[in-house]
Amino acid sequence: MCAVVLDGSHSLYSGDHVSISLLFDMDVPFERWVTHWVRRNCPEASVSAQDRGERLFGEFDLRPDIVVRDGGRTYVLDAKWKVLGEGGRVSRGDAYQMFAYMSKYEGCSEAFLVYPRTEGERDAEYSEGGKALHAVFVDHFDGGSIAPIRNVTHRGPATRTP
Repeated sequence: MCAVVLDGSHSLYSGDHVSISLLFDMDVPFERWVTHWVRRNCPEASVSAQDRGERLFGEFDLRPDIVVRDGGRTYVLDAKWKVLGEGGRVSRGDAYQMFAYMSKYEGCSEAFLVYPRTEGERDAEYSEGGKALHAVFVDHFDGGSIAPIRNVTHRGPATRTP
């Protein structure tokens, strides 16, 4: 890719218009940005990127983007560089994926789908059977908007009822 840019063979022509175009997968930089933010803002927690600690049915590797362990609790985060589209609803596949993570990671009753903020999107929460899935929309130019993750992960140590 560097050679294409440096030798100037990256231009596309259409009539009198000249355009420069670069195309790459934004999932990776967005995931790294979210991971960096969590590490920086939750220094007391253990933060693992691309965790490979669990398997589904003993055969399928589970690899959540980010696993946060803090005070006896575990949180799973998955960064999704996509626009939810009309209706702004989390996809069935994303919800199933997060439920699988929460089912396999001990002490995990809350998970986060982290999306880039687009106009009109609002954070959402889905809950059932003591598990909660948070859909959080963040402005990747302003890390302060990721605050809902910090609020949930800093409620104090987990308590167990007899």
